[in-house]
Amino acid sequence: MARILLHVLLIILMLSVPVQACSEEVKVILDGEELDLEPPALVEEGRVLAPVRSFLEALGGEVIWDGKEREVIGRWGDFELIIPLDSTEPIVNGEERELDVPVKVIAGCTYVPIRLIAESLGGDLAWDGASRTVFWDTASPGDLSVFFPGESAVGTEEKPSGEKISINSASPQKLQEVTGVDERLAQAIAEYRELNGPFWKIEDLLQVPGIDEKVFAAMKDEVTVVYEERGMASWYGSEFQGRRTASGEVFKQDELTAAHPELPFGTYVKVHFPPTGKEAVVRINDRGPHVPGRIIDLSRGTADAIGLRPYGVAEVIVNVMGKQGN
Repeated sequence: MARILLHVLLIILMLSVPVQACSEEVKVILDGEELDLEPPALVEEGRVLAPVRSFLEALGGEVIWDGKEREVIGRWGDFELIIPLDSTEPIVNGEERELDVPVKVIAGCTYVPIRLIAESLGGDLAWDGASRTVFWDTASPGDLSVFFPGESAVGTEEKPSGEKISINSASPQKLQEVTGVDERLAQAIAEYRELNGPFWKIEDLLQVPGIDEKVFAAMKDEVTVVYEERGMASWYGSEFQGRRTASGEVFKQDELTAAHPELPFGTYVKVHFPPTGKEAVVRINDRGPHVPGRIIDLSRGTADAIGLRPYGVAEVIVNVMGKQGN
């Protein structure tokens, strides 16, 4: 009897070992509804960790402790997560997973990266650093490209295999690497777009000092002018209705317009919202957002058109389409 009690006490002790965690809580919005997690999700080493028991129970699942095998087992429908206390590699539906952030026991509660569960259940994740909120839409076939603290959330300068890079978003270093231009010309391209705004056609490269017909011919097949940003979007409405925008126009909350920090007024952009799969073409007529970490501020009409309004702030993909009248 004493041996059994000692074994139980050892298990309790192991589950109670405290681990340093981020003091700020994280909200989790699942399909538009906030999960009631107690304890809450946390940020650790740039990743969002979810408490296994309260997370799966909030989904309608269950979590049990297997004392014989010394494992925490979570189940929800066809999903099964096994966390051996002697291993840093959890087992998801019979397959071992290697984590860049290990399973943690914090104040007696087992935490795993939320991406581990989401990758198995499917859907689309988005992270809003301003409100410290994870949005998870299980109905979307998204790629789970969620951005957490420590990960870059803006820019698309990497060049996928067989694709061109954008001269409107590629860094000078990337321009050198892909096109073969020297450091001086790569910097000249970056300075030109900073002073004059985005390139609207490939031939605009000839306006950059130092780029002649020969250089242009050598690099034109490696680049594109597609201007894409991926980042957090917010929306604004009735409190600004009837006021003058930065362009001088009167703001009308139900029209498809948006505020952007630098794109010329009259520019049309396509805004895609992964959680709903909806998109809208809108016109830039204002400046904003004025909150760090956000790339575009949408009118209420735009937010309604793509289904973003219930989220408040969420990740979108913005593609520049051209100037007004083009």
